[in-house]
Amino acid sequence: MSKITTEELDRAGQQPRRETALEKTARTAREIMEDEAETRREKTEKLRKARLQHKGRAPTPAEVEEAQTPEQALQEQD
Repeated sequence: MSKITTEELDRAGQQPRRETALEKTARTAREIMEDEAETRREKTEKLRKARLQHKGRAPTPAEVEEAQTPEQALQEQD
C-alpha cells in the first residue's frame, strides 16, 4: 500500500471544481493565440526558406540561429 499524503486527505472530501465561464473563456483565448502563434511561426519559416532559396544559397549557421524565435531557444535549453 502507498502512503496517503495530506494533500490527498484534503482533496478526499471535496468534489471536483467546475470550470467557470471566465476560466473557459481564458482557456479558449489562450488556445486560439497559441494556434495563431504556431501558424505565424510556420509561415515565417516557410517564407525565410523561400527567400534564401531565391537568393540561391543555403542559410549559414548564423542565419539559422538568428532565425530562431525566443520560444524555440527556450525549448532547446530544456
